Amino acid sequence: MKNKLFLLLPALALVFGMSACDNGSMNGKGTSGNSSNTSQSTSTSSGTNNSSVTDGSSGGNQSSDAGGTSSEDAGIQNTDYSFKVNDGTANVFTTEGAQQIVDDTEEVLGMQYQFQLNVEAEQVLTFFKGAEAIYPGAGSNPGNEANNVSYNISTHELKVVKNAENSTCYLKVYSDGYAIWLTGNEGGTGGGNFDPDEGGGESINEELTFKINSGAATTFAKETGKDIKDGDQNVIGREFYATITSISKNDVLTFYSDGTEIHPGASGTGNNAVWNEGTVTVHNDAENVKLYFKYYFEDEYNPGHPGYDLWLEGYVGAPATTTLYFKPNDDWASASAKFALYFDGGIWVEGADSDSDGIWEFSNPNGLSKLIIVRVGPSQTIPLNEVWEGKWNQSPADGWHNVPEGMNMATMTGTGYENWNYYPIAWSLKA
Repeated sequence: MKNKLFLLLPALALVFGMSACDNGSMNGKGTSGNSSNTSQSTSTSSGTNNSSVTDGSSGGNQSSDAGGTSSEDAGIQNTDYSFKVNDGTANVFTTEGAQQIVDDTEEVLGMQYQFQLNVEAEQVLTFFKGAEAIYPGAGSNPGNEANNVSYNISTHELKVVKNAENSTCYLKVYSDGYAIWLTGNEGGTGGGNFDPDEGGGESINEELTFKINSGAATTFAKETGKDIKDGDQNVIGREFYATITSISKNDVLTFYSDGTEIHPGASGTGNNAVWNEGTVTVHNDAENVKLYFKYYFEDEYNPGHPGYDLWLEGYVGAPATTTLYFKPNDDWASASAKFALYFDGGIWVEGADSDSDGIWEFSNPNGLSKLIIVRVGPSQTIPLNEVWEGKWNQSPADGWHNVPEGMNMATMTGTGYENWNYYPIAWSLKA
């Protein structure tokens, strides 16, 4: 199960991808270099001359031979930024269509420029500020369009992924680096940053870390990453890991993206990490184990935002859940109430407090895990009828409780709720 995190993208970054990383440092953006390649040899891109003349109507730069006007005639100013296709003629970004990049607080982070052209797969793009080479990263996009340029973080090479007509190249200029987005790869894969030593795929821009019991932060090293692929072999995320020397039962794990706490799920049978209402704890003691963190480019339950899941090695099998336990709070225990479980599939099980310790026991021979806890009067017969006549309260108020793997006891917490159906439940393992 993947939980969700609502991350805000810069307000005017549109849908052209998040900032990218460079040179293997994963700092989110590319950097400038020292090349002074200023070759002006003629080059064409899919039959279109890539000169630095703007026609004033298409939002991009096209050949003056195609009826365009010069930037001086159009009143459009050239920037210091340009790029070449296969080391051909320089294409200069102008201020036409330029936009500020701002964050959610309206703080200006940089500028975005654009240039329109036809491109062909495998063409190499090189970028310059004046005569100096710069190395923008190739951002990833949480929408349905992949970046049409791939960036090799080892060689700095930017290469077109697919043939595309009227493709728009967006250059994002930040105070500490650059990022590139090229259109024309809608619904595709293969764009973005990749490390050839790790088999390709997109890289993750954020720094992903975790803490054990609020201790020192440990980083999931990017070099541990590998692609996550769906059934069609499309890359849908990246998986990283960190090695933990020693970890103890009930230790609490917290996770962060660029210092902001996130809440991954902990799914799968045999996972030594247990997710319970947003909190991740350790199931049992373990030594020298790997903690795997899965980063999905898009959460299946929350399109447009990333999703997270985790897996911890070292699981020791839990006892079979043939008995479940429930400890009500004072409100639910009042009025000599008794309790029953209603399992998905229409199965009722009446509980009993056999030793009068305030903890109710329920048989669960089939190991069912999807249930509703029902409070009824002391003389109410179980099962209830189809309309649950005689029910006093139920938990949860809507939906189902899912018994976490390795857990068998539900404890009701909280006091003074006006609606008793909404008291929280915490799961644990009763020996």
